[in-house]
Amino acid sequence: MDAFIASAEAEGTLDDYVLISVNICNFKYYNIKYGGKAGDRVMFDLASRLAEGNPDGLNGRFIGDRLAAVMRQQDAEEKIRALQQGFKLKYGPTGLTTKVGIFRLTPDTDALSACELAKLACDTIRNKPEDFCYYNEQIRQNARDVVYIVQNLDRAIRKGWIQIYYQPMVRTINGCLCGIEALARWVDPKRGVISPAGFIPVLEDNQLITRLDLYVLDQVCRGMRQKMAERSELVPVSINLSRLDFLNCDIFQEVEDSVRRYGIARDLLNLEVTESMVMEDSNILKREIKRFHDAGYKIFMDDFGSGYSSLNVLRDYEFDEIKLDMIFMRNFDEKAERVVSSAVSMAKGLGIEALAEGVETKAQYEFLKRIGCDKVQGYYISPPVPLDQFDALFEKSDAVEPRRFKAYYATVRRVNFLTDKPLQIVDFDGKAFRGLYANDEAQAVWQSLHFKSMDQVAALLNDAGSPYYAEGRDVLNKLRLDDPIRMEFDVYGVFLGMRLHLLAKEGEHRLIAIEVSNLGQKDEEDQGDENYIFRLLFTLYDEIYRINLKTQEFIPVKPGVNYIEMSDEWDKRGWKLDLKASARMFIQLEDQSDYIKFADPTTMRERMAKADRGILSEMFRSKGRNGAYVMKLHTIQPMPGSDCVLYSMQFVPKVQEQIKAKTWRHSPQDAPDLIQQDVWQTMCHSQTVNIFWKDKARRFVNVNDKFLETYGLSDRSEIVGKTDEDMFWHVDDGPYRNDELEVLQKGKTVVNHLGKCIIHGKLHNIVASKEPIYRDGEIVGLLGGFVPIDEVTPELSGQVPDDEQESGIDLIAVQKTLAAYMEGWEYRKEKFAAVSVQFDSYKRARQTYGEDIAARMLTALSDRIVDFCGNRTVVIRGFGEHFVMLMKYEDRETVEAFRKAFIARSRMVRELAGYAETLNPTVVVYYSEDARDITNMVAMAFQNKTVEVEPFQN
Repeated sequence: MDAFIASAEAEGTLDDYVLISVNICNFKYYNIKYGGKAGDRVMFDLASRLAEGNPDGLNGRFIGDRLAAVMRQQDAEEKIRALQQGFKLKYGPTGLTTKVGIFRLTPDTDALSACELAKLACDTIRNKPEDFCYYNEQIRQNARDVVYIVQNLDRAIRKGWIQIYYQPMVRTINGCLCGIEALARWVDPKRGVISPAGFIPVLEDNQLITRLDLYVLDQVCRGMRQKMAERSELVPVSINLSRLDFLNCDIFQEVEDSVRRYGIARDLLNLEVTESMVMEDSNILKREIKRFHDAGYKIFMDDFGSGYSSLNVLRDYEFDEIKLDMIFMRNFDEKAERVVSSAVSMAKGLGIEALAEGVETKAQYEFLKRIGCDKVQGYYISPPVPLDQFDALFEKSDAVEPRRFKAYYATVRRVNFLTDKPLQIVDFDGKAFRGLYANDEAQAVWQSLHFKSMDQVAALLNDAGSPYYAEGRDVLNKLRLDDPIRMEFDVYGVFLGMRLHLLAKEGEHRLIAIEVSNLGQKDEEDQGDENYIFRLLFTLYDEIYRINLKTQEFIPVKPGVNYIEMSDEWDKRGWKLDLKASARMFIQLEDQSDYIKFADPTTMRERMAKADRGILSEMFRSKGRNGAYVMKLHTIQPMPGSDCVLYSMQFVPKVQEQIKAKTWRHSPQDAPDLIQQDVWQTMCHSQTVNIFWKDKARRFVNVNDKFLETYGLSDRSEIVGKTDEDMFWHVDDGPYRNDELEVLQKGKTVVNHLGKCIIHGKLHNIVASKEPIYRDGEIVGLLGGFVPIDEVTPELSGQVPDDEQESGIDLIAVQKTLAAYMEGWEYRKEKFAAVSVQFDSYKRARQTYGEDIAARMLTALSDRIVDFCGNRTVVIRGFGEHFVMLMKYEDRETVEAFRKAFIARSRMVRELAGYAETLNPTVVVYYSEDARDITNMVAMAFQNKTVEVEPFQN
């Protein structure tokens, strides 16, 4: 070709010729689908077509799937169109097309340079509709820019020319900042701002994009570490990953290394991949996405809707969020609204969140909130800004969604907003109700009751003087997660029907989806209809349950004050009747046997057939508010034409007053005069302390309900008149007998004596106190009480106050344990290792979740460590989340295997106490055989170890 150029130049005809570069688009996928041999046949066919259409020129292969040819300029375009049309006619159905770049030959250009410049022209229309393109001055300038970008990337990183800008994401249901996207900006001292569209494709084409992405990853993690040091509120930051990141490096390990280096929690770092990436490298991406998911990262699909296989992508991959392509917001017309609505609805059906990018107007924002789009991002909220300007956008603390509430508000993704039912979302923060959302239908219902807005409804519920103040809070106590209930309310003489769905709980907060409907005036003429009867039942009874006598399943129709406790218990039983469990939980002990007979479903039909009007009713002392037992009327009514009955309960105040004058069936006749009846009743129903008293012969006179429950006794007759020796529940009766003789014979008081007692087949530690009972100056018995330590210690574990004092740690036990290991080494040469473990999550949890949750997480962490260590290792918590594990060993390989397994297991942890968290332990092992001074070795193990953050290495 160089010879041809030289000859044409000598003849003065070089200006008559052009060099073209032909590229087959989508050729790589063709080879993957049909195989390399089929691809070779396509190349041969294209080369033949090119030669046939350009018989007087030069034709050949340039590089890879690129063909080149020299032809006369005057008919070049005609030949190119003919070549492309013929090729498309044959291979278009398989997805193959061609692009052509054209370079006008000049005397100062050799063949290789001409081919490169024609290829450059061809590459500029790779993703454009044009079929061919001439090399021109703009392309030449762009090429210089490409060279500049490629040659100066490392310098730009080193000099800080590439800066990280942050664009906020806002959750529509609460209007709070819930996330940030990190975006790279090249601010060049000579060329000014180079747009992402100007340098990112260049870096991708030249295999340099991974270098940029790793730098962004490092800077984002470094910035989050800085925010933690400043005790600033943290929200998740998302970074964009390129297709080449998954090919050129182990991107998962790179992310993990950065997270560990800076002490970042995985749930605070989200990863975005584009739909086009998924289509290009499906197998690789599927494997890597699974690795990220398994580790606890969230994966977003960016630019959803920009490709032609979006639905296939959602079918084949598990994404946590889809980001709707900006084009939907840019062309925001009625058709775009329908498309966006469908996409949001589909996302909700799949249980994933939807975010709309490119939101620029209030109208767009309001539309997206109305259809239930979970999040928005765009210039309406804020353009991308540097980190030092970002904080000013959300200065108010309540404008930032706390980390602990991320999962709480995310549950709204399951609610279908595109419904014609009156829907609203309400948040209760433990003190007040707050309306977050109400569709037009719900607002119409409230307006029919003369409320101007949902805020007026919330104000009514939040007014302590309102008749609905207590009722609204009672309803909350009846809700359990993901189990909607239907209830009716009388609001100013109008009955409202409500379907209440508790979406989430977080501390005192409750998030509720409500469907509300106006059932009409309560004095309507047609009072014989089913709605009226149903409302009447709601008015008459405190609680209503429907029981199927055939299947023994029951459904709460109008739950009562014990609904939460009941639902937790009945979840385990599949909502089947268990009368003994019901009696134990909700019926006073002495009424339990009668209640079981009354509620027995096997005899219920027979008894109803004999009863007056077929209705069974009886009074039982039933648990009411605050755990107090009150007299309630229990009623069973048949439901004609079905296997079901309605079981209802009603508090009867007048009967309760009459009962007060009566004595308990098992009230003690030997009670000292100084003990008043109401005091004894309080003690009898205590839920905290096991109370008993004995006569002078150490025989039990009576015990309270808690005592019976602790030991699993069904009736006091099993214990009254017996001694501890008769009950056989002490491993050693001596200490107990000696204590009681001291009380009964000498009048001494025993306070908090530690002992062991068999309870439900297990040996428990208990703390007991006893004191004498006097009558007319003479000791006639003793009053005692005890608490199993097992009920107390779970409340103490992990509770570390701010000053890091060891209030929850038994220092004496720790000292004895350490002494045993040290003496074993000093005197018997029993080797032991002290494995010092320091985590970095506790301070971060205190900062981002709060003190209470951090304490619960620390307790959960302690439990996980104990579970992992098993029976051969003693675990001692120093302070905070610093632990020391002591273990004997024969060889160091065993300890090293333990250390590696502990680190691996810790890094697999995704949550603690139900909250997302990341564990990156620093583990140091101290061996007794290496220590000159065993005391010093143990002291070193209990020192706090920290990890220094390494800077990003260029």
